Amino acid sequence: MCHFVTSSSPPFNFHALFENIYDNISELEGKMRNYLSFVGALIRVNSTTKLASMLAICGNYGTVKIPESFRSFYEKKKEELELRKKKCEEKKKKMDKVKISKERKNKFKSSKGQHNVF
Repeated sequence: MCHFVTSSSPPFNFHALFENIYDNISELEGKMRNYLSFVGALIRVNSTTKLASMLAICGNYGTVKIPESFRSFYEKKKEELELRKKKCEEKKKKMDKVKISKERKNKFKSSKGQHNVF
């Protein structure tokens, strides 16, 4: 049984949805997407401490507006997340280059049958 501690109710009757679960799978998928987006919106709105990171990770929703008091905090967290993402991408590119270099070196070693130093 689902209990919501909010002033709004879910967008549909959750229990009625599962009465004939095998009869309407496509309808179930659409309604579950709506339900999960509803729950996600509640989490984002009700959690003020993680508001900026949740909005940045989950994407832009037109129904959620950022209060002016959180605007600078949100912008700062958004920049931090973008910087972290950029660093991860650079690290991945570097690791890919190292991996390719090692593969080329190993391929050259195996073709010659001896240990070569570059």
